Amino acid sequence: MVTTNASNEPTAASGKVLQGQGVGTASNFSTATYPSTAGTSGKVLVSDGTNIVSSTPTFPNASATSGKLIQSDGTNWIASTPTFPTTAGTSGKILISDGTNIISSTPTYPNSASGTGTILRADGTNWVATTSTYPNTNAVSTLLYASSSNVMAALATANNGTLVTSNTGVPSILAGPGTTGNILQSNAAAAPSFSTATYPATTGANTMMISTSANAVTTTTFIAATSYTPALAFGGGSTGITYGTRLGRYTQIGNMVTFSADITLTNKGSSTGNATISLPVTAAAGVPTVELFLFLGAITTTGTYNSLDITASGTTGLVVQVVASTGAATALTDAAFGNTTVLRVTGSYWV
Repeated sequence: MVTTNASNEPTAASGKVLQGQGVGTASNFSTATYPSTAGTSGKVLVSDGTNIVSSTPTFPNASATSGKLIQSDGTNWIASTPTFPTTAGTSGKILISDGTNIISSTPTYPNSASGTGTILRADGTNWVATTSTYPNTNAVSTLLYASSSNVMAALATANNGTLVTSNTGVPSILAGPGTTGNILQSNAAAAPSFSTATYPATTGANTMMISTSANAVTTTTFIAATSYTPALAFGGGSTGITYGTRLGRYTQIGNMVTFSADITLTNKGSSTGNATISLPVTAAAGVPTVELFLFLGAITTTGTYNSLDITASGTTGLVVQVVASTGAATALTDAAFGNTTVLRVTGSYWV
């Protein structure tokens, strides 16, 4: 309600302002009140929903460098430190920092979402959507592969497996066989698979693989043809023995040793007792006597023929024996040997 004072002037509540109501209509006071003082520098008039009041934040009162924006510092509105482009720029470019100001990017970016599952990829100039699509989610431990042209998918995983491909190049994870010692084998016109047979994980020196039972491969000793130096002894001694020739070679497969030895004496020495020839590998104890081929030269014997056998006590030497017509064997001693005796022996024995 408008009243008049003694001077017949309209009056209203403090802070209201007189406003025109249109031509031919009496002016009237505003509903909202306005500040009666200028307030803090930089503040502007703003509605609080009921009245017009001074703003809480201040605003810049002067223009800034071209391209700067008005932004909040948390208390007041101020001019931004970086500048921003004043024009839209080339289609597809985005705003990006150059470390000082905000500028238009050099490459362009797509302005619309293409097929589901595509991702952004540089083409050397701009960022474009890929032709290939990718899954939105992947199960744990899966690998991505091209399941069809331009479609990337997750390859199903398997425990303790290995990556293989079919005869058409399709990848898959071959699950582990579940047993120790199986090996991966190729197959004709099919993906590799694990062997049924098992194999040792490690091998020692001088070993070879053999099958000791169905689908079970293990190792056994294998020594290829190797030289050794045979030695003659009498009663275990070799005092004064000298040689013109002393050659030996042997091969071992598993617990069987095949060997040859060639000895020519130049002096039989002074040791006495039963004659023995050293072996390349210690013979097994408790095994049957093994007959060997023997050549004796410049030696005195009284038997019908000569032979060698291995004693069954884990010995490292061959006992040189002479066999009578009755079949009785007698070990030769130093007395049967001369300074030029020749011994050549070949054969096999158990170890």
